[in-house]
Amino acid sequence: MGDTTRSKYKAVMSGVYSFAISEEVLPAIVQLEDGNFVSANPCSRVKGIASVSDYEAMSLEPEQTFRVLEYLKHLECTLVLLIAVTGLRMSDALGLRWVDILFEKGLIKIRRTYVHYVLQDGAKTRASKTSVEMHSLLAAVLTSWNEQTLYSKPEDYVFASDKLHGEKPRVGSMIVQDFLRPAALKAGVIKVDPPPLERKPRNGEMYGIRIS
Repeated sequence: MGDTTRSKYKAVMSGVYSFAISEEVLPAIVQLEDGNFVSANPCSRVKGIASVSDYEAMSLEPEQTFRVLEYLKHLECTLVLLIAVTGLRMSDALGLRWVDILFEKGLIKIRRTYVHYVLQDGAKTRASKTSVEMHSLLAAVLTSWNEQTLYSKPEDYVFASDKLHGEKPRVGSMIVQDFLRPAALKAGVIKVDPPPLERKPRNGEMYGIRIS
C-alpha cells in the first residue's frame, strides 16, 4: 500500500477520533504509563507517512502505445487498450463483468471496482463516471476477447483470473509487473534500472510504470 493511500486512511481515522472527542465519547487527553499526557487521538502520534507520493506519471504518445500493445497477450492487450481509450482506472476496468458491456448501446457501465484484492460496489470515487462511451473499434476488440476467453457468460468478469477459475478478476499490480513493464521495455518506451533492493515497488507501481 502506497504512502498516499495510507495517509488517506490516517486522515479518515483521525477524523473519527476527533469526532468522538468532540461528542465527549472519548476524553480530550489521556495519561500514558510514564505519566505524560497526550491527545486521545492516536493518529496524531503516527509519523513517517508521506502525504504526497513520489510517483510520477508517464504519458505515452499514440505510436508508443501501439508499440507496447504489440508485445502484450490478448487479455493484457485488451485491458490496456480499454483503459487507454476510455480513461478508466485499472480498478474500474478489472471490476467489469460482461453484463456491464452494453454492446447495443455503445456504453460501458461502472458498477464495481477491484482494489487491493477486494471487490467494491460502485465507482472508486464520487467524481468517477458511472458509464463511459464505447467506440465501435473498442467494441470489436472486446467482442474478440469474449470469443476467446473461457469466461464469457454475462456474470463472468471480463478480465477473469484463470488461476482462481474466474471467481475473481486478475490483479492489477501483477499485470503491470509481469506483462506491461516487460512489453514497455521491449518496445523501447522505458529504459530504467531496477530500484535499489531496499526499496520495494509499491502496490501497482512496478519500476517506473503504473496504470491507475
